[in-house]
Amino acid sequence: MSSPDAPATLLSPNRSVKDAANAGAAEPSSSGREHISAGAHELGTAKPEKMDAALGRFKSGSLNFQTLISELVAASEAERQQLEEARRQLDEERHAWELERQRMHTILNDAEQVTLNVGGLRFTTSLSTLRNAPSPCLFNAMFSGRHKLSKDEAGCYFIDRDGRHFHDILNYLRDGHFNFPGPGLPDAAHHHHHHHLLQPAAAAAAAAAVPGSYGGSGAAGGLGAGGYGGAGGHLPLSGFGSNGTGLSAADVKYLLELRAEANYYGLTGLMAAIDRYPHGLTRVARAAALNVEDSWMYEDGQDEVVFSVDKPVALLGVGLCGTEGGLTAELELYEVDAEDFSRELATLSSCAQSFTKADGAVLRLMLTDPVPLQPGKFYMLSALIKGAESFCCEECLDTVITAGVTVHFHPWESPNGTSEHRGQFPELYIRLL
Repeated sequence: MSSPDAPATLLSPNRSVKDAANAGAAEPSSSGREHISAGAHELGTAKPEKMDAALGRFKSGSLNFQTLISELVAASEAERQQLEEARRQLDEERHAWELERQRMHTILNDAEQVTLNVGGLRFTTSLSTLRNAPSPCLFNAMFSGRHKLSKDEAGCYFIDRDGRHFHDILNYLRDGHFNFPGPGLPDAAHHHHHHHLLQPAAAAAAAAAVPGSYGGSGAAGGLGAGGYGGAGGHLPLSGFGSNGTGLSAADVKYLLELRAEANYYGLTGLMAAIDRYPHGLTRVARAAALNVEDSWMYEDGQDEVVFSVDKPVALLGVGLCGTEGGLTAELELYEVDAEDFSRELATLSSCAQSFTKADGAVLRLMLTDPVPLQPGKFYMLSALIKGAESFCCEECLDTVITAGVTVHFHPWESPNGTSEHRGQFPELYIRLL
């Protein structure tokens, strides 16, 4: 039974207990609704601010982490490069040490002294020096260990050759260079001496100071008693020495003897070095006159001449017309087609040199190495000359016979005007083979 003060709640038959409970819940007031709405707004606003702050801290941390990673990679790369440089230096030091070790091993093990008796003269050297030249060097074979060699009573190996030249043989074996002695032959009793050095180019250039086979007299513009005339606008030309080389007779004799010794010992490199000197030189003079009044200009390209020989010879160099100023000549030697001289078959040699008035009326341009020429082939000399105007050779012969060799100069008009009749190339320098 309910209290008399309490309101009675009557349940209709159609209402459930839940509906009654819902019905009994009081509706909030307007102030309550505003308070609830403000709280929800504050909660919604707080969440994005905290999220943004967290994202900001994450991004900042990510950037710092990326920076640290980049610095770590850079430091690792720098350290790798330092290690590679250290390894390279170590390899270089190891290589240098290995070379030094091998050198010391060679000195200590191959420095066995050997005394040779060459034609009565004694020379002391080492096994390594005698083995220094490649095959077919005689000494390489002698001291290879394959042959039994006998010594004389003095403990020397006897070689029945002229000992006057053997110091140059040994010096070539030691360093691979050929130092040509001066005019005087070396003293056989002092084979360890210092030579006067004369280089191939200097030997050729020295010729200008030696009275040559060209005379200073004769008919004007013609061939004098000893060569080109010296009057009527034509210069007297000093040539190579009396033997045609610019070397003394003793020098030429020594060179030829030394070459024979080099050939006997199988020293092909020394033979080639000797052949660069103008020994045995023969002049092929095709110009009957050298015009010094009418200058030869260089505007249209190369000066060229085509020639052939009837015997095997070696071309040592060429003569060019002198100048009152200075010029530079770039020379090339070609083998050309017999039917078409403009068709080059091969380039055989090339060289260049500058000249001045002091070099004389004929400028001697020597090849770096002699070039062998064969009968039945045709050759072209082509010179590109730049600088001051030069003299001009005239009345040139199309056939020159000298020292038993016939040289033919064939019809050919070069770009700058030189032909078989006039222009450049008053002389060629050859050696018989």
